[in-house]
Amino acid sequence: MPTANRTWADHATVSRDDIPGELIGRGHEGKYAMRKIVNAIPVRRKPGDILEGAPMKPLAADQVTGVWGTLLLPVEGRGDIVWDRLAGQLDVLLASGVDGIYAHGTAGEFHTLDEAEFDRVNAVLAGRCEAAGLPYQIGASHPATPVMLDRIRRAAALRPGAVQVILPDWVPLSDDEVVRFLVGAAETAGDVPLVLYNPPHAKTQVPPPLLGRVAAEVPRLVGVKMAGGDAAWYAAMADAVPRLSIFVPGHLLASGLARGAHGSYSNVAAMSPRGAVAWYRLMTTDPAAAADVERRVGEFFVRHVAPLRARRLSNPALDKFLATVGDWADIGVTLRWPASSAPVDAVEPARADAHRLLPELFPA
Repeated sequence: MPTANRTWADHATVSRDDIPGELIGRGHEGKYAMRKIVNAIPVRRKPGDILEGAPMKPLAADQVTGVWGTLLLPVEGRGDIVWDRLAGQLDVLLASGVDGIYAHGTAGEFHTLDEAEFDRVNAVLAGRCEAAGLPYQIGASHPATPVMLDRIRRAAALRPGAVQVILPDWVPLSDDEVVRFLVGAAETAGDVPLVLYNPPHAKTQVPPPLLGRVAAEVPRLVGVKMAGGDAAWYAAMADAVPRLSIFVPGHLLASGLARGAHGSYSNVAAMSPRGAVAWYRLMTTDPAAAADVERRVGEFFVRHVAPLRARRLSNPALDKFLATVGDWADIGVTLRWPASSAPVDAVEPARADAHRLLPELFPA
């Protein structure tokens, strides 16, 4: 069936073997790279299955730990994804030592993707991570709840370690609505575990008591990403959800780990994947030294990230800025239209300060 005549419903009901060249790449290199990824993954074709991957390795809560790197979108023009650069970025992440990789978090600009792009990013991620034997998670979030449920279904068909979701975000939810949505999300994901993304900018914030109720009613929930908090917040989380993995922002991981966090979907890994891994190892061997690194990370953020945030740049813009400062892959600062990107002229001063303040994050 020609691409021009296919509806999204058509895209959603094909297996990997059915994806033609015109669906999987713009330009020869993009098509070739995707074919290698797709063909490397054994699949079973059944009616109604989509992009079915290798046997699932579901993650238990105690396996969701450490430093996880995010997949960022390299774009050009008004937001065309440069697929060969995406694959190259993923190869660097796979070699960096991170504990896992995920796609479609806030930094991955999931809210800007159409459904064909969403599936193609997932195929790239799943193919390379399965081949490398590295755990991966797929964010299935979307502002529209029906679209999010369909993304959950398609993401779960790839058999990732977990699927990440946000709460419906147009209006704040009641406690009952939070539970009802996550029960439905878990039913849609089947036997693939869930991780709840509940960042500070979410309209509905989930406090520890409500999270405890959710965990009791959604056994497939294995982890959460939250902003963290003070000692009282960590104590409340330990009482409410002792079985869940708690992930906090990367720049607060040393203090978070000391208080009971288990890892981070890391903005520090966005700047330096290998450095974030080295810092995490330091947290386990020399907590005092790791705490000093966190202090200096905070100093760097005050100097170079806070001014950009004050200009109302988004978290994706800040993460791409950090990645460009770290210069570990060809990502660039450009966000998809109509979002504003970090100024290129802010990169070099930040890069110089990063290497001066944080040599631990840039191992030779």
